[in-house]
Amino acid sequence: MMTLNWTPRCSLGPFLIGGSIGDVTNFVDILKSDDLHVDFLEIESYVTCDGALRFEVCKNIIESVSSESEFLFEGKNIIGMSVHDVESLLKSEADESASTESKDDP
Repeated sequence: MMTLNWTPRCSLGPFLIGGSIGDVTNFVDILKSDDLHVDFLEIESYVTCDGALRFEVCKNIIESVSSESEFLFEGKNIIGMSVHDVESLLKSEADESASTESKDDP
């Protein structure tokens, strides 16, 4: 399995924001997904066969990469971390939004 180190606004592992979706197939097999297709924005969505990675693409250029398994920053996997812990790790507060965390979470 490849390591998915995150460089903010730049890349997740070997996948570059602004890179070609064609380059992704050098690392993983992907399938086009219709669940997030937005015609008027010309955005298309691709997922890995196991569903662990998603790529949002506009005119064959990667706009975003998301992962459900690993998202490393400074050696720590931020998936599953509390918002507070992620803010501490990133030394930045999250944008204002409705919380997705339960009030019972530590």
